[in-house]
Amino acid sequence: MGSKAAAVCIGGTISTTVSNVEEWNDSSWTSVTALPAVRRSGGSSGTQTAGIIFGGNIPPNTTTSFEYDGTNWTSGGALPTAISGMQPTNGPQGTQTAAGSFSGSDGTSPVTSSFTYNGTSWSTIESVTTARAFGGGAGSTTAGLIFGGANPSASPARSNATEEYNFLTDPRNITTS
Repeated sequence: MGSKAAAVCIGGTISTTVSNVEEWNDSSWTSVTALPAVRRSGGSSGTQTAGIIFGGNIPPNTTTSFEYDGTNWTSGGALPTAISGMQPTNGPQGTQTAAGSFSGSDGTSPVTSSFTYNGTSWSTIESVTTARAFGGGAGSTTAGLIFGGANPSASPARSNATEEYNFLTDPRNITTS
């Protein structure tokens, strides 16, 4: 989460759970306050001084989220379901108080679940069309797109699907490309 000049790297990889957190200052990485709990494959949104990490796999998958103020981590609202490998909204529009999470994995297979966060609690929103995990996302909780990802039970196992959404005009306005 963050920007080119002020980023935060959180958690582990697909196969490694960690609680390490590093901050980027446009020239080097510095270790900072660790997450309160280990995880891998979680989603994140926000900035270096107002971010959130959510879901992920400990294992098993978790519903927990933690908010970051640039120094400390505090508990955030719980996701409606335990999920990892989700496509978070990101960029300047995805914030600590307006985050989104699209598809991901329930721990067994990819799902189409979607959620938004208002700074206090998560809400379930219209599901996406293509079940996938570990794809990309860009935009905000109101408009953007999700793309790529993996679904081992589908053929092909890698998805090239792109879905646009605009929840301001119609919560079911998801377009598959």
